[in-house]
Amino acid sequence: MGSQVAVNQESEFPKDLDLKSRVDKLDSFLLFLSSSSGLVFGVIQSFIKGLESLVLIVPLFFLGWFFPIYVGYVRGAIILGSIPERLRGWLYLLVSIPVYVGFGMLILLDPIKRLETILDVSKLWILDSILIFLLALLSVGVGEHLFGVLCRALNLKSTQEFKKAYLFTRKSAVSLSLVASSVLLFEYLPSEARSEFVLLLTFLVLPAGSLAVVVNERRARHWITQMDKPQSTSSTR
Repeated sequence: MGSQVAVNQESEFPKDLDLKSRVDKLDSFLLFLSSSSGLVFGVIQSFIKGLESLVLIVPLFFLGWFFPIYVGYVRGAIILGSIPERLRGWLYLLVSIPVYVGFGMLILLDPIKRLETILDVSKLWILDSILIFLLALLSVGVGEHLFGVLCRALNLKSTQEFKKAYLFTRKSAVSLSLVASSVLLFEYLPSEARSEFVLLLTFLVLPAGSLAVVVNERRARHWITQMDKPQSTSSTR
């Protein structure tokens, strides 16, 4: 009987070691992807639009750099040692990527569009908005699939607590992406529409979006704390 228990423990050890290896690799990849994507976008933005335009990417900085690293790495890997918390950081990053891609395309195509004489330049922001909206719809399916792949790779069971934590994290990330997109879209608006848009940003989008981020993030953290301890990576060490 004792020998059978020893065999079972030896057979489980490589599985735990393999899981820890995958978690460590995902931690490194999260740091690399979040920092590099923000850096590349910032360089392109400053090169084409000028250094003063960097102030417009502050909300996107929180979505694509601060939240993925703080939630996924600082809280998930260092403070809590929690796989679900790591995945929440990945969720913020997955939501930010379509925003990076969408506005990156707009920045790269902007000089070309300005040379066109067929289109009314004052109406180009409408085309920009449609492009961003289509990318956002596409990102929903892609993000859901990639997030499912990460959950399976880390052997995470979809408990009721994790589903709620995931739901509130997604709401927080989407709210922050709407704020970031609205601020970035300001630069593409015609001058006559900017004054009204600033009022909309100041008194509706920024306060409501920031409140939604804070409330949903707190709720997500609450459900993470309710999850069973065996789902933490500390049990694999």
